[in-house]
Amino acid sequence: MLFDDGRMSLTQLGEKLEFVKGSKLSHVAVQKRLAKLRQKTIRIQAQSNLKALQLQSAFILIETDHDTQRQIIEKTRLCPRVNSVDLLSGKMNIMMRLVAPSLQEIECFISSVIKTDHQIRNFEVIHSLGNIKPRFLPVKLPLAIQQTSSHTPCGVKCQHCSMYKDVSCPGCPSSEFSSRTVESFSE
Repeated sequence: MLFDDGRMSLTQLGEKLEFVKGSKLSHVAVQKRLAKLRQKTIRIQAQSNLKALQLQSAFILIETDHDTQRQIIEKTRLCPRVNSVDLLSGKMNIMMRLVAPSLQEIECFISSVIKTDHQIRNFEVIHSLGNIKPRFLPVKLPLAIQQTSSHTPCGVKCQHCSMYKDVSCPGCPSSEFSSRTVESFSE
């Protein structure tokens, strides 16, 4: 029920649970159960419709050794464009989902972070044409908040990057080099 509507009131949850459990639950009882679930099992959060926000998405499958896996995860952990990271079994052992306002920004990330990492044996990029299920994803927004840090989470130095210099890359959204503003993102 919370998956369908995470803002459902405790009273509404109690009424709906009556049909499942056979007896009515007070909002206090629902609140206690919900608190227990939130401790270890579930997280209630805002989710975004990528299509409605005109965001692009791509998956990067990466083949590397075990030690490099940890380095890549740590390097990209705080990147605002990396939406999720999964460890895989098989030849490709990392899968990242990138979310950005344009495919150009995704390509910039791939060129400056993935292609320059010589520990990555192989990688494949799959551009998403649109997520069908689930329709809403947990994406940190806005991807355009300009920060004052001169350091990017991945260690790329935007000021020295040729893509940034020739304006094909807007810079890292989490650094002072971002050329995108909150206003331009929300237009």
